Amino acid sequence: MPIDLGVDGSVYVSLYGTGIRNHNSEVACSINRISVPVLYAGAQGEYEGLDQVNIGPLAHLSGSGEVDLVLTVDGQSSNPVRVNFK
Repeated sequence: MPIDLGVDGSVYVSLYGTGIRNHNSEVACSINRISVPVLYAGAQGEYEGLDQVNIGPLAHLSGSGEVDLVLTVDGQSSNPVRVNFK
């Protein structure tokens, strides 16, 4: 389902995974090889062992369709995840 970024572009995305909370360097995120702001990367808070990464705002991605999202933690990049922006 496409993510609707709305008119004001103030949409943020939360990603969940493991092995992020003890990072030694900055966590980076790119969408279609363009860097996007990482606002938080650490423990999720409710579920033990689950980590959360918040990215955004994403206004510049409006209408981009299916794109690749990649997280980089301590120099290790994730596999690309396909996301769809309306």
